[in-house]
Amino acid sequence: MSFMKGNMSRWVVLYGSFLVLAANLKDMPVLYGELEASLHLDSTQLGIATGVQGLCHVIAVCFFGYLTSKASSRLVLLAACAAAWATGTLLNSFARGALMLVLSRAVLGLSSGVVGPVSQCLVAEWTQPADRAQAFGVVVAADAVGQ
Repeated sequence: MSFMKGNMSRWVVLYGSFLVLAANLKDMPVLYGELEASLHLDSTQLGIATGVQGLCHVIAVCFFGYLTSKASSRLVLLAACAAAWATGTLLNSFARGALMLVLSRAVLGLSSGVVGPVSQCLVAEWTQPADRAQAFGVVVAADAVGQ
């Protein structure tokens, strides 16, 4: 992948963010059984938590699409959202009921919405036109992990 020559660390951060996103958006169904047992939740409550996270993610993608075009540093924006994502993950681990689980999943959904818009801008900025298709291909492949 010739487009990755030079500053490899920025590509690791960018593609790594997609792997985190894949885990973030696809972990709830895997955890349903454990969450039902440990938090005494029913299927409706788990569905609400998953739905709220998805809705917040969709809203955030639209918001960050706009904000990314205005941001002076897209990497700082990505880092700030990574910190918010870490906070949401920490809150998720302290959930003792449906409300806390829904709130923590909302934070995760909102903070993960930055990945798509920022990655597209960064790929366009970091690559030459001849290399963009391959770079975007890797982005799409990283995004599809776990689907």
